[in-house]
Amino acid sequence: MLDTLPVGVVVMDRVGNVVLVNPASSRIWAAMSSFSAGTVGEQQGLVHDSGQPVAEWASVRALSKGETSLDELIDIETYTGERRIIENSSAPIRDGQNAITGAVVVNQDVTESRRAEEELARRAASRRRWRSSASRR
Repeated sequence: MLDTLPVGVVVMDRVGNVVLVNPASSRIWAAMSSFSAGTVGEQQGLVHDSGQPVAEWASVRALSKGETSLDELIDIETYTGERRIIENSSAPIRDGQNAITGAVVVNQDVTESRRAEEELARRAASRRRWRSSASRR
């Protein structure tokens, strides 16, 4: 079922080892097959709006604090060096006693839509500046 989802899904064990990766996640990160034996926090990313390095990935917070995070915008560099923008979400996986046994991560590549939105905003701002300067003449 995970193979058919249009979003990337990664499942991690309690210590952050990747145990499952769906094909969409491999496409987003440009990984050949999976993140085999990878652990959380190895990837680098920048918070999209501020450009600051991601201090603590959502998956780390899910595993260490039981925190659920939704739609964090992050600029990433794929394993092939391509720059993309993703919405990153994560939630802890809990057992019957409510102990954290892992985490699930969902990524969606929003590169094209975000870049288009930002370009439209730049053009609108440029038009407003031009109109403002023209009206002062």
